[in-house]
Amino acid sequence: MAPIVFLFTFAVLIFLGLIGYLLSHRWNIPHSIVLILIGAIIARPGVSYGILIIPEQFLDVLVRFTLILVVFDIFSRYDHTTPTTMHSNVRSYKLIAILIGLPSLAALSYFILGLESFAYSLLFAAVILPSSRVFVKRFRPARKSVAQFLEIESIKVTAYALFISAIMLFIMGWEGPGLAVGLFFGLAIGAGTGLISGLLLARPLRHEMLSKVRHFGLIAVALVTYSLSEAMGGIGIVSIMSLAFFFGSLKTSRLPFLYEFSSDVAEFSEISMFILLGILIPLPISPGVYIISFLILIAVFLTRFAIFQISFGGSRKERLFLSLLAPKDISSAVITLLLITAYGIDSTSSVPQVLFLIICFSAIVSWVASLQEKESYGTFSGMPKSEL
Repeated sequence: MAPIVFLFTFAVLIFLGLIGYLLSHRWNIPHSIVLILIGAIIARPGVSYGILIIPEQFLDVLVRFTLILVVFDIFSRYDHTTPTTMHSNVRSYKLIAILIGLPSLAALSYFILGLESFAYSLLFAAVILPSSRVFVKRFRPARKSVAQFLEIESIKVTAYALFISAIMLFIMGWEGPGLAVGLFFGLAIGAGTGLISGLLLARPLRHEMLSKVRHFGLIAVALVTYSLSEAMGGIGIVSIMSLAFFFGSLKTSRLPFLYEFSSDVAEFSEISMFILLGILIPLPISPGVYIISFLILIAVFLTRFAIFQISFGGSRKERLFLSLLAPKDISSAVITLLLITAYGIDSTSSVPQVLFLIICFSAIVSWVASLQEKESYGTFSGMPKSEL
């Protein structure tokens, strides 16, 4: 494909995605479903007529770039999200989700999908466990506690899931002996690179002379940090986590552009990744894939229900309501695409297709659940009254 034709085609995709994104917000439909549908509709005729052949190297770079932005967004917000009165409940929920929920889903996926290693199963579970904060705005005006919890969950649990995903991806890509030593140095180099970059560049980025280019400077710092870490044998994503956590721990009054930067890139990331998800992963033909995906999604909802029971309590209706509010976010989409673009996993194989269906099914179920909300659910009696 000629470069001009490819650039034009990609620009049209982004433009259509932007229209779909805006319409989904206007109609209160999950934007992930709309964007995936746009990609799926365009994919078949686009590939058939040879006008939608996306270079593999471009895909790999785009997915890695988006992953860097997503990780930076999540970890820069990690230290500023938990109200004091909700802290103990959220900490309990977070620990139970990671220590019990994640291994349970990993074991289930290991046996159902027949994955070749438990590391792959943990990666699969880390992709399907986090939830999006797409419904936060809907509940924020009248149901403060629900909105706060959904936002906190989407950041705290996703942060841990991304960290586990980075480790599992490193293990899956490791060749030869000495895995334990390699993993130790990979984590150390990654964390150290991010911390050093943050220490060296935090002050220059706050300088008045750079006020108009801070966003670009932060992107450049993140890309350089990731590249240096990978070149030295470290885990690049861990370096971004360390860098973002360092910037996020600074006083926001001294670094006010941080959250503006995160929100600016969120729309582009979601539009491009969900459209690519619809393009690259075809709808499965086998009914068995749909059954397996639905069973795993039910297991996710049941796991959330049990975690809510242990950490928050509340009535059965409240726990059921919040358990169903579990749409998968951009982190799930980008890790799924990374498996295809960077690790050579066939997009028609079982794991990408099951992940694709879980992302779609979870968005639809969560949307329907949000439409059926009732006043008694929104107060969520298991949460502190001062947060209502």
